[in-house]
Amino acid sequence: MLASTNKCLTNTDLINADLINIDLKNIYLKNNTIGVFDSGIGGISVLNALVKCLPNNNYLYIADQAYLPYGTKSNQIIVERVLSICKFLAKQCDVIVIACNTATALAIDLVRPQINIPIIGIEPAIKPAALATKTGYIALCATQNMLESARLDALIAKYGAQQTFYKIPCPSWVSFVESGLFRYDLNNNDDDHINNIKKNIKNDIQDKFIGIIDQIDQIILGCTHFPFLRILIEESLDLEQRKINLIDPAMAIAARVSTCLSTLKASTNSTKIAKVDFYSTQDESALAAQIAHLKLEYPYHCHKLCRTLL
Repeated sequence: MLASTNKCLTNTDLINADLINIDLKNIYLKNNTIGVFDSGIGGISVLNALVKCLPNNNYLYIADQAYLPYGTKSNQIIVERVLSICKFLAKQCDVIVIACNTATALAIDLVRPQINIPIIGIEPAIKPAALATKTGYIALCATQNMLESARLDALIAKYGAQQTFYKIPCPSWVSFVESGLFRYDLNNNDDDHINNIKKNIKNDIQDKFIGIIDQIDQIILGCTHFPFLRILIEESLDLEQRKINLIDPAMAIAARVSTCLSTLKASTNSTKIAKVDFYSTQDESALAAQIAHLKLEYPYHCHKLCRTLL
């Protein structure tokens, strides 16, 4: 049986992704394995939620770092990468999670018909933000590709037509996370180098909200990298004092996967602890160093995945 399902399902209303166009009742679990991928380590924010909600599954995470970041790549390249990775994961996994807003927006509708297992994507939480706002003004932080996508326009038209959305491109935030600069102790006042890094990141965050911070009451994190900056964002913008809500849909994705798996015909009743394997399409040692700073609470291994295998 799947663990912690009820705990996760309370968050289902946060997600507004469309239904999976596949007959789940005729699919059997192969390996109790969930495939997750992103262009880098940002999708680990989603992976963490999955492991928390579904701790008895295996996880295979691909960091497509050879093509990092997706947010600046052409639509064609993103679709090609998503299709290749999904074909690879479909051979070993029962469900695939595209833990990247940009890849979901630009590729999921094109890729789903070509893959014979469920694919779940992540999208900006437009609906919950629209329902929660009292001022009617919402900030959406994302990559340029995500902000310019037709899928986002459709989500806003469907769920947020009565609200004002400020679209804020934040490419530097992806770099902050991938470089590991965000990890330093916020309370460290003794190291000038660390304090300068923190100051630069906070200035970057504050600059993006000039002129709108006193209007908005919801901030949507529209990239899976951004939850790793949560503390910095909250402190830089004084969100608690301003009563501004920060929305991260990671737990809602875990709930969606839980629902999907509960519909599948399980081949085992595993009670083991999650096994997580990370793969990089670039440098597994560099990936291992990045992940080490995240202080994950589950066992894992890092591997190199040759791009020619995808």
